[in-house]
Amino acid sequence: MENSTARLFWGIAKIERCASWIDYESHTSCAKAIYALKYGNRPDIGFALGQLVADELQPTGFFDGIDCIVPLPLHRKRQRERGYNQSREFALGLCSVLHIDLCDDAVERLRNTKSQASLVHGERSTNIKDAFGVVRPEALNGKHVLMVDDIVTTGATLSECIKAINKDTDARVSVLTIGRAKH
Repeated sequence: MENSTARLFWGIAKIERCASWIDYESHTSCAKAIYALKYGNRPDIGFALGQLVADELQPTGFFDGIDCIVPLPLHRKRQRERGYNQSREFALGLCSVLHIDLCDDAVERLRNTKSQASLVHGERSTNIKDAFGVVRPEALNGKHVLMVDDIVTTGATLSECIKAINKDTDARVSVLTIGRAKH
């Protein structure tokens, strides 16, 4: 696992595989699409990106042995405001191509944290600490889980979620994001 996204998790969260589809750079057409996905009421973009990423990565064997896909959960309040979870839309697109089960009810966001986008590295870890919990460990036990999210910057949010899964289940976890932001 030698890539810049995987390095974010070294010594923090136990993962099997890790990939980001693109290097995320602001003001690019891909960045504009992801912004529309998150803030522009365009869940269809997440689904389409999931299909695209699945088609592109499937021949590499990245998805081999994955039992279920778990989108990074949003807090209920944020999901109500947005109307959907962009990571779930991405996961649904992946599932439609890969025919892997979606498991979006095993992990919950327990606290409504501040948006990570406005915080610096150290603040992100503190903000997100203990924000996730596994509410249905039986859904993940013994499985190889693919955690998905839109953009990873420092890895703090995904790390907290993975730590909860590692603590409460015997699942193996891999990570896939649409983009990896440079910081």
